[in-house]
Amino acid sequence: MKKTLIIIFSVVAFLLVALIAIPFIFKDKIVARIDQEIANAVDAQVYYDVDQIGLSVLKRFPNISATVNEFGVHGNAPFEGDTLAHINNFQIDFNLMSVIFGDYPELTGLHLKGGVSM
Repeated sequence: MKKTLIIIFSVVAFLLVALIAIPFIFKDKIVARIDQEIANAVDAQVYYDVDQIGLSVLKRFPNISATVNEFGVHGNAPFEGDTLAHINNFQIDFNLMSVIFGDYPELTGLHLKGGVSM
């Protein structure tokens, strides 16, 4: 009985450590996918700080979430120089299995919190 409890505890501890480590291991891949999707979808200048991107598996499990703070869009001609949108908190959810095993992470959700659109 004691041996079984130790094995179960070890497996649970390993899974928790893996869930905490996955965002750090795959951060570059997820940031590259965010850049690619923005470039493909938006004909404007998008600004955000890569250091302000946070990743979490536990926030929206079984998806992995990327949170970008202070995200915004400046327009190109004829709206050059205008801020089209500024978002305080922008969260993107990806399918966890596609992040780990796939070539391109699969987008599963977008969440916006706070900000201004012009």
